[in-house]
Amino acid sequence: MNENNQRKKRSTVAIIAFILITNFITFMLITTFGVSFGSRSAVAVDSAYTAKKISKLLYLYEKLNDEYITPLDKDALWENAYAGLFEGTGDPYTVYLDPASFDSYREDLTGNYAGIGVRISPGEDNLITIVTVFRDSPADKAGVRVGDKVITIAGEDATTWTVDQGASKMRGEPGTDVQITVLRGEEKIDFTLTRAQLNVETVEGSVLASNIGYILISEFSSDVADQFSAILTNQLSQGATSLIIDLRNNPGGDVNATLDIADRILGDAMIMYTQDNSGKKREYHSSADASLQIPIVVLVNEYSASASEILAVSLKDNKAATLIGTKTYGKGIIQSFQGMMDGSGYKITVEQYFSPSGQSIHELGVEPDIAVSLPENVTYIYGKVAPDQDTQLQEAIKFLTK
Repeated sequence: MNENNQRKKRSTVAIIAFILITNFITFMLITTFGVSFGSRSAVAVDSAYTAKKISKLLYLYEKLNDEYITPLDKDALWENAYAGLFEGTGDPYTVYLDPASFDSYREDLTGNYAGIGVRISPGEDNLITIVTVFRDSPADKAGVRVGDKVITIAGEDATTWTVDQGASKMRGEPGTDVQITVLRGEEKIDFTLTRAQLNVETVEGSVLASNIGYILISEFSSDVADQFSAILTNQLSQGATSLIIDLRNNPGGDVNATLDIADRILGDAMIMYTQDNSGKKREYHSSADASLQIPIVVLVNEYSASASEILAVSLKDNKAATLIGTKTYGKGIIQSFQGMMDGSGYKITVEQYFSPSGQSIHELGVEPDIAVSLPENVTYIYGKVAPDQDTQLQEAIKFLTK
């Protein structure tokens, strides 16, 4: 009996040790091994399939280091292996973020960073596309334009890069230079830009003629909802009796900011619902006691994506606003964002979202109530359109002054 108890005790200790080692590998990225190939040790895993794949990866890693003609950067090999694992999903929004990319993404959420002064989005051709050029930024002064396609950054081919990779590469210490090449129509244009410290205003507002409030949201950073509420309150105190919310060229951002703004407008209503990979449904409702009882127009275009589409379609479905412009981008999925102990991180698509009426936005976009395009030769100024050429804004003003 005593011998059996000892065996059980040793077995329990072994199981506990295995669990602790496995979890430690997952979260701390250390090199404790347990699956073997040849005379070498490998990672402890819980399935034969995973053990086989990891054994192959380690074998190839050793072969490269042993036989390649010149010494290799081992860290670069592993970073590319991590990135490749996420790229295997085929989802451009599910990505591994090296430490530099992780920092860049976090800075995006604050609107305070050093860079060239552009906001980028994946175009329909999956090329990194300039959707906003900030006033007086290095990009603005050099002549970079909205619609330019970034094809090289710092001498590297960027045509297969994600937006996060491109943003990270264009960021850097203030005063340092970065070279980019853009495709403008059929013409390739080279720029050498000196990075600068930027503090991007993501919400701007004014009161137009006929007491129409106008609020531009260029991106949903973490503090956008507070800025929106403050501007809206000020406009209402000035006598605004209707409102235009401009979400054109807004690539999205913090979904929570979107929900807070919808809460300010809708009152008691469903904003959206999501489903995960198990089909579990989660509803998001506005909890405000009162809705904003004024006519609202939301301006959208082909660069209105993700969080901006959530706000647009929730207001449309709840009959709280009229959408004017062109069909939105069509990113109807939500990513979780996590950091790791070594400074890296990752984004994984975990949910798809639906409008209150059950409409899927992903790869479909949101159709406006009133379709209005801009003139082909329209002049963009800092992510906005010159007022005298802005047919979409003029249609919104006309609609609200009927």
